[in-house]
Amino acid sequence: MLRRYLGRLWGELSERGRRTLPYDLLRGGAAGALGVLPMLFALLVAIRYFDASLLQKAAIAGAHPVGLLLSPLYAAWSPALGGKPLRAAIPVFLAAAGLVTAATATTAAIYAAGMVAFHLCLALNIPVMTAIYRENYRGSVRGQVVGLTMFVTVLVGLAVQLAGGRLLDHSLANYRMLYLALAGVAGVMGAAIVRMPASNAREQLIPNPLSCFGALRENRAFSIMLFAWFLFGFANLALAPQRIEYVTHPDHGLELSPAMTVLIVGVITEATRICTIPIWARLFDRLPFTWMRIYLNVFTMLYVLVFYHTKSLPLLMLASMFAGAGNGGGSIAWALWVTKFAPPEQTARYMAVHAFLTGVRGSIAPLVGYLCVRHFTIETTAWLAFGLIAVSIGLMWSIRNRETRADRIPVQAQPIAGPREESR
Repeated sequence: MLRRYLGRLWGELSERGRRTLPYDLLRGGAAGALGVLPMLFALLVAIRYFDASLLQKAAIAGAHPVGLLLSPLYAAWSPALGGKPLRAAIPVFLAAAGLVTAATATTAAIYAAGMVAFHLCLALNIPVMTAIYRENYRGSVRGQVVGLTMFVTVLVGLAVQLAGGRLLDHSLANYRMLYLALAGVAGVMGAAIVRMPASNAREQLIPNPLSCFGALRENRAFSIMLFAWFLFGFANLALAPQRIEYVTHPDHGLELSPAMTVLIVGVITEATRICTIPIWARLFDRLPFTWMRIYLNVFTMLYVLVFYHTKSLPLLMLASMFAGAGNGGGSIAWALWVTKFAPPEQTARYMAVHAFLTGVRGSIAPLVGYLCVRHFTIETTAWLAFGLIAVSIGLMWSIRNRETRADRIPVQAQPIAGPREESR
C-alpha cells in the first residue's frame, strides 16, 4: 500500500519536482538532525558546561525568532546573490560556520555567539525555500510531498535526539564532537539545496523591505488569515513553556517523574504528530485551506481545554494526542499556506511577512504567558488562550467560502505577471 502511494505521488510530480525530491529528502533529514539543537542541546550545554549568564542564555533562546524577524530583509535583498537555491543555501552554510564556532569555543561568550549565529541564519532562508517549493512541486501534490520530507525530518530528529543524549550522558565535553558532526550535516544540507532545480527567471531586488507588507493591503483574505493565525500562534506559544511547569511543579498537584513527563509531553505528542503528518498532507492538497486551518485550531483548542484542567494521566495523554495531531498538520500548513494566497512570483514576499509575525509572537508570547501565570493561575491563562483560539476560528470562519487559490486571484491584484502554476 505504501509503495503504491509513493508510486502514485512520484507519477504526479512534474519533471522538476522529481529532480527536486531526492535533494529535498536529504535536506529534510539534515533539518531533523539540526532541529534538536534549539529544542534540547543548545541551552543544556550553555547551562551545564559553560555556566552561561542570563543574557547569553536569553540570546541563544531568542535567536531563532530574531532570524524570522529579519527574514523580510533577506527575502528583499537576497536576489542580488543569485538564484533561489543559492540564496536558500547561503544562510545554511553560515549556520554551519556558527556551529563550528560553538564547537571550538573556549568561553561562554564565544559559545553563545556561535549558537546565536546558527539559530539566526537557519531562520533566514524560510521564505526562499517556500518559493522553491511553489516553483518545483505541483499544487495537487505539494502538501503530500512536503509532508513526506517532514516525516523524514521528525524521524531523523528523534534518532539524533536519542543518540546525542547518550553521547552527552557520558560527558558534556562530547558536545564538541556532536556539534562538529552536525556542522557537517549542515554543509550537506546546504549542498542539497544548491542542487535543487529552479527557474531561470531572476527576481527583482526590493530596495525597501517594508514594501513586503504591502501584501496585507493587496490581499484582504491573506490579511484576515494572517491576523487569525497571529492570535492562534500567540495563544499556543504563550502556553508552550507551561506544559512542563504544569506536570512537574508541585503547585499544580501532579509532580510527575522525568520519565512520565517525557512520555506525556514528548513521546506521545511526537508519535501522534508522525502518524498524522501523511493525513494532513493529503488534506492540504484536497481541502480548502481555511477549513483545514479551522480543523487544526479545533485540535489545539481541545488540547488546551483538556490538558490544563485535569489531573488524570489518561486525560493528559489524550490531550497530548490532540496537541500532536494539531502539530502534525500545523507544520505543513505553516510552511506552505501562503502558496494558497500569494501570486506565484510573490510567494517569498508573502512568506516573509508570515515569518516576521511568527518571530514577533515567538519573541513575546512566552513572556506574556509567564506573566499571566504569575498574576492569575495556569488554568485561567489556559482559558485566555482558549478564547484567543476561538476568536481566530471566528475570523477564519468569516472567510471560509472565499476563494483563496492564488491562481484565481484577479489579474489586477497581481503587480507582476507570472506563469500559471498548472504549467509547471
